[in-house]
Amino acid sequence: MDAREVHEVLRNTRRRRVIEQLSGRLEPVSLRELAEQIAAIETGESPPPRNARDSVYNSLHQTHLPKLDEMDIVEYDKNRKIIRLRRRAKQVNRYMRVVTDYGFSWAQL
Repeated sequence: MDAREVHEVLRNTRRRRVIEQLSGRLEPVSLRELAEQIAAIETGESPPPRNARDSVYNSLHQTHLPKLDEMDIVEYDKNRKIIRLRRRAKQVNRYMRVVTDYGFSWAQL
């Protein structure tokens, strides 16, 4: 994976959060569960408000998961609405942990 592709993934907060939430999981995650986790992070509320969950759900389903699937970072079954991390995500994860000269990780930037 080249730097341009990594930047394409990391420049969006929700795509980073998808990778963070799926990292270390062996079993697939439902879109509903993933959207709820990300909405809780974004709002700081648990459970998150319904409008926040719906917004995250729709953006993941329509935009972010198809893009990550196309890049072979996640496997997204649109019909069953199930997501699992692919091996290629490890390459992106490595960049998310790298600390720059300024003391920020790619994820924070």
